Amino acid sequence: MKVILFLCALVLVNNLQAQFWKEKLNQAKELAKQKGEQKIDQKIQDGIDQGLEKTDSVVSGKKKISILKKKKTGNKNGKEADQPGQLNSNGEYLIKTDINCEAGKRLISNMLEEEEGIESITINIETGLVTLIPVKGQTDVYNKVVDIICKTGFTADKKRIGTKTNPCQ
Repeated sequence: MKVILFLCALVLVNNLQAQFWKEKLNQAKELAKQKGEQKIDQKIQDGIDQGLEKTDSVVSGKKKISILKKKKTGNKNGKEADQPGQLNSNGEYLIKTDINCEAGKRLISNMLEEEEGIESITINIETGLVTLIPVKGQTDVYNKVVDIICKTGFTADKKRIGTKTNPCQ
C-alpha cells in the first residue's frame, strides 16, 4: 500500500514539473515572438523614415544625407585621411565620432541638413565614422561640421566642446 501511495505521489510530482516547464516554455515562446515583432516593426519604421527622408530631399531640394548602418568608407586604398581635417583622395572628410545609436544619428543628420556647403553626409553608427563630402570650393565646412557634432555632446576627431553628455549613453 505504501509503495502504491509513493508511486502516485511520484507521478503527481512529475506531472506538476511537466506543467511548470511547459508553462515556462510557452512564456519563452511568447517573449521571443514579441521581440521578433518589435524588430520587424523597427525595420518597417526605419524603412519608412528613410523613404520619407529621400522623398523630402527630392521635393524640397535639400542636400542628400545618407544614414547607413553598414558602409565601408575610405579612399581607394581603403585608408582614412592621415590627419583630421584633410580631404582623402575621394574628396571626402572622414570624421571619427562616438555616434553609436539611432537617436544620435538622427540628431546629427537633422542638424546638418540645413548647413550650407555640404554636398552629402554619411553616418555609420557601427564604426562611428561620418563621411563628409563638401560642395566644391567650400574649405571651412569641416570645422563647422565638427563644431556641430561636438556641441551636441559627441566627440569628433578627438575634439569635445562643452559639458553636454553623449546622447547615446
